[in-house]
Amino acid sequence: MKKAFENLLIEHCSPTLAGLKTANLFCYEATKEQVQKDVEFWNQKLQTFGVKATIVKRCNHKNNYLIYVFREKRLMEDMREAGVIDYLASAGYSEPLQMERLLSQLSIRLADCTEFPHEIGLFLGYPLQDVVGFIRHQGKNFCCSGFWKVYHNPEQAQKRFSQFKKCMDVYRKMYQKGATVTKLTVAA
Repeated sequence: MKKAFENLLIEHCSPTLAGLKTANLFCYEATKEQVQKDVEFWNQKLQTFGVKATIVKRCNHKNNYLIYVFREKRLMEDMREAGVIDYLASAGYSEPLQMERLLSQLSIRLADCTEFPHEIGLFLGYPLQDVVGFIRHQGKNFCCSGFWKVYHNPEQAQKRFSQFKKCMDVYRKMYQKGATVTKLTVAA
């Protein structure tokens, strides 16, 4: 099963592994024990690079889990950006700068929602203006879209989308040619 998890890391988390993005999510199907083993295994492999993985939700299907792969230092920097703490507090988060508490609260919010809670964008490194714009406009009237819907600074977002796509293409090709996840992961 490690190979399945590894394939999903490359397919969905390349921008995070490359240090271009704060975090990514993917859905992983396995037994609870296997998911826990795989997360533990990859955390040991990736910790020296500043990358962590955690289970944030058990999905409706018994053996389907939502895995959050992130760069802790970068996530904490994102959380310190102007307005983010206030936004999270308004969404019901407390003590937002304690990582374990923050991820625990996100996990609870994910479990309680049938859809992703809007603040998930902040955990994925999306700009606060775009998260707020998405809520205000109910997902409509965006400037452009790619990895998220953009309501502010579309030129910068388009550059980031291009970087992410190129990274994913390059990582996929390199992985298929035999590069390992650890060889492809950039240190923090």
